[in-house]
Amino acid sequence: MDYLSREEYDRLSLASKDLVKMAGGPTRALEITGYKQKTQIDRCVTIKGNDRRFLPIKAVAELEADVVETGHIPPVTKCLADLAGF
Repeated sequence: MDYLSREEYDRLSLASKDLVKMAGGPTRALEITGYKQKTQIDRCVTIKGNDRRFLPIKAVAELEADVVETGHIPPVTKCLADLAGF
């Protein structure tokens, strides 16, 4: 099984951070995803520390749907496509 390199992991983390910014920031991301605490978003958009996580796919889909409605390219999907060679 192939795993993400550190550089690829960082690229995906940065794309997640960009997604939250494009959706209107952490507070707006809470509204869109239905999460209860800002820390749930913050943990998924940091590239520092050992407690790094990715946004769940459901949250990515909800946030990217919101971003697409504003005419932007969904950054996480674009990053994954780039990493896959598309």
